[in-house]
Amino acid sequence: MKLRKKKINKDIEKQIITALIVSSSFIKKIQKAYKPEYLEIDYARTVAQWSFDYFNEYDKAPDIHIQDIFEVERSSIKESEAETIEHFLSNLSEEYERKDKLNIDYLADEARKYFKKRSLEILFDKGSTYASAGKTSEAEKLLLDHRQVSQLTSGRFNPFDIDRIRQFNLDNTENRLFKFPGALGELLGWFERSWLLAVMAPEKRGKSYLLEEIVFHALANRLKVFWVSLEMSKYQLEVRIYQRLTALAKKKGWVDYPVFDCANNQDDSCSRKKRTSDIGLFDSDGEMPEYKKGMDYKPCTECRNQRMYIPAYWYESAKVGKMTIKQIEKKARNFTRMFSSNLEVKSFPRFAASLDDIRIELDDLEYSQDFRPDVLVVDYLDILAPEKGIFAKTERDRINVTWQNAAGLAGIKNCLVVTADLSTKASRSKRNLDEEDTSENKLKDAHLDQRIALNQTPKEKADKVARISCLAHRHRYFDKFKEVMILQELSLSQPLLDSEWWSKDYEK
Repeated sequence: MKLRKKKINKDIEKQIITALIVSSSFIKKIQKAYKPEYLEIDYARTVAQWSFDYFNEYDKAPDIHIQDIFEVERSSIKESEAETIEHFLSNLSEEYERKDKLNIDYLADEARKYFKKRSLEILFDKGSTYASAGKTSEAEKLLLDHRQVSQLTSGRFNPFDIDRIRQFNLDNTENRLFKFPGALGELLGWFERSWLLAVMAPEKRGKSYLLEEIVFHALANRLKVFWVSLEMSKYQLEVRIYQRLTALAKKKGWVDYPVFDCANNQDDSCSRKKRTSDIGLFDSDGEMPEYKKGMDYKPCTECRNQRMYIPAYWYESAKVGKMTIKQIEKKARNFTRMFSSNLEVKSFPRFAASLDDIRIELDDLEYSQDFRPDVLVVDYLDILAPEKGIFAKTERDRINVTWQNAAGLAGIKNCLVVTADLSTKASRSKRNLDEEDTSENKLKDAHLDQRIALNQTPKEKADKVARISCLAHRHRYFDKFKEVMILQELSLSQPLLDSEWWSKDYEK
């Protein structure tokens, strides 16, 4: 009879011991369910024990001190095992840097599933051996052990359990991912894991650009991002990405950038000595002139963040170079050196891929590249193909199911899912969007955690300005009438140059 050697799942065990090294929260979540025999790799059991011992003594994960532990313990383990551990630890630099961004809840769930699987394997392998040998008490003990691990890995919990209450953290920020800088970040708050977030606007208002900005801010926070587009080809995506990265154009020339100014500076009512302009902006008839490069008027933000400041906008000219392959390479190297290479992109034709296909891509990324996205961007859900086995009577029903399943995917993968949402035709001429402008199916809002509105009049579009508001938020107070003004230069794929609270005084 030909014997088959059992395959050991090295990837999951490496993930488990990596999380044990860098995350105290992970240790707390899985410690009760863990047993050394659940790890089949010798060095994994060794490193895991070091991590648990350190945690039990110092109440925190060993983190970089695992190297010190290794140096102390090296002489007490086999040389071959020591060499393997040394190699493993030498490759942990990125995990040390990303430890605050690790998807701990997802990793803990995967670890518990693996422990349950290993418990079953041990139960069947050893249990049948004990039973055949008449060692019923040993077999019963294995069964009791498995029942215990099944309870600990079930995901069920008793909120009135005193030990659980004592471990509860009122200030838990584990699921926070990132937020925008400045006023926009103040308005929208933190984006978190397991959320479904939508950016709503009419056609051609810059929804995809704002999704791209979310991608880049996530990357700048050392988060892993999977960006799926059903709107753009690979080439179009690459152009956008490289322009956002370099802020360069296909042809060199001058660009008039919008910049913040103060209304008191523009109407010449400011008398402060620090004011940067000696003259007001308006002409003798009280009209605002057209911007021209080299004009005498200078924007002023000396009082920004002070009460007397009234946000306004004007322009400054800058010479922009031509984008070249060398410049893209240089910027890409610098970006990945600072924030690592954490972006995967996939382009599908419209209606050519379903949420099932995205799940397959996510599984492939996880198992082939050990890449588990913290942020999944889908541009956009409404133009996904129907899922297999899902029957929907109408297009509206199909879209509702897609959004419902996207919200479920955010929870299963414990990641932020972001999409664009096209508003109704009636909203095209509105100054501000509201809840009634959701297109196709109003039930979308039942699945959302946050809805962002991208507001823009034709004049604002020409002025390179837009306004952002929050139309829905499941987890915090929001005021849909509060707006933040954002400055843009979309010709260079720069949808968020700066942000400031919209002032009704300036609007008047």
